[in-house]
Amino acid sequence: MTWNIRSASDLKENRSFRLRFLMGLVFIPLLVYVAHLGGYYFLAFVDFILFLGIIEFYRMMKKMGYRPYRAIGVGTALVLTWYIYFRSELYADLLLTATLILIAVLELFREGERFSVSHMAVTIFGVFYVGWLGAHFVYLRELPLKVGTDYGQGARYVLLPFFLGWTSDTAAYLGGRFFGKTRFLPRISPNKSLEGSASALVAAPFVAWAAKATFAPFLSGVDVVALGLITGVASQLGDLVESMIKREADVKDASNMIPGHGGLLDRFDSLLFAAPAVYYYLAIVVF
Repeated sequence: MTWNIRSASDLKENRSFRLRFLMGLVFIPLLVYVAHLGGYYFLAFVDFILFLGIIEFYRMMKKMGYRPYRAIGVGTALVLTWYIYFRSELYADLLLTATLILIAVLELFREGERFSVSHMAVTIFGVFYVGWLGAHFVYLRELPLKVGTDYGQGARYVLLPFFLGWTSDTAAYLGGRFFGKTRFLPRISPNKSLEGSASALVAAPFVAWAAKATFAPFLSGVDVVALGLITGVASQLGDLVESMIKREADVKDASNMIPGHGGLLDRFDSLLFAAPAVYYYLAIVVF
């Protein structure tokens, strides 16, 4: 998400925005189709995204001088989604416990290593930041089995964070581009503005209302306001957290994987926070 203050790079920003729009034309129909399929198809879709995302994360950590246990972290993140899919929470607990113990023991026998705690910590953080937060897309798709609604409704639930999160991104981008003057957390991301952030929050209830009118009729009027604002805040926090990580790693983008977007984490950073926000609101408040 870019809620930028105006600068001399307007032409570059325009080109990036066009590329984002074109990529959206490709990705969004695919997302809708796979979300409606559900089951193993959606699980594989989420795992593919998480696989690429956690690889990007560990690559940034390596650039910072850390040596995460990449294979263990990637494997744990992916297997975690399968335990969630099969509703085997006990085994998910076992997996996380075993992962923590395993990397601690392996670090004992790493020759000539310093900063052992840091190497272990970034491995586990990657599992939770990308794997656990991202696994909430699976939670959302499987929510009907938990709350007793038709399984097909899970597609509507899982589309909510994408719709709310990405439209929040767009509102923040446009608000910052046209009205941005006041820098917001410049030590984290100097181009972001308070005006962009405010634009996203003002737009949030209207965006949630649009979701209710088109594909989420289960939301009440109160839900529209509450979920819109909660997701608007969560999306911006997710973007800022990834900006903090990239600034620490001294990189502009997590990778150059997606034209116009940078890396996969650059496109899904806000959604990693939006998906849990939507899931817990639906599970606790709505249903």
